Amino acid sequence: RSWLTRTDKRFDVIQISLIDTWAATSAGAFALSENSLYTVDAWETFFDRLEPGGMLSISRWYNTGPSTEPFETLRTASLASEVLTRNGAEDPRDHVLIYEGAPGPYGTSAATILISPEPLTDDQITVTAESAERLGFRPILTPTDVADERFADLVAPGGPDAGLATFDEDLSPPTD
Repeated sequence: RSWLTRTDKRFDVIQISLIDTWAATSAGAFALSENSLYTVDAWETFFDRLEPGGMLSISRWYNTGPSTEPFETLRTASLASEVLTRNGAEDPRDHVLIYEGAPGPYGTSAATILISPEPLTDDQITVTAESAERLGFRPILTPTDVADERFADLVAPGGPDAGLATFDEDLSPPTD
């Protein structure tokens, strides 16, 4: 984030894939602290550094074991919706794709959320869906399909607020 703030370079893709340690998370350490990569302010910088048609790719834990909720991915969807709404997106869902990767050890899985400042094209959606299927990824949210309605509620027109109101947990998008 610091480097992107200082550069004028633009990129087709900015990727943040599970760069946080899971060891601290699984032990409960820093459970209530924020990471400066996952704030509205950071994502504003990331969007500003994308080329037209560029994509922000974020991977977070989806399933961390039996009977767990995908709170990390839900909060990431909330964050995407907030940033897109602040940047003028009429329907944030037209800018977001979420896919869950194949289950790993102990039933864990990660989800990748792809966010474009511009509405996704039919070609981007089709190519992503084909690649995801080939690689064994399951669609969670696309502009036309949803596996968990809570994700659709978070990326609805107007931003995440209505969807956030349905949770007891605080999944609101953090700021600096």
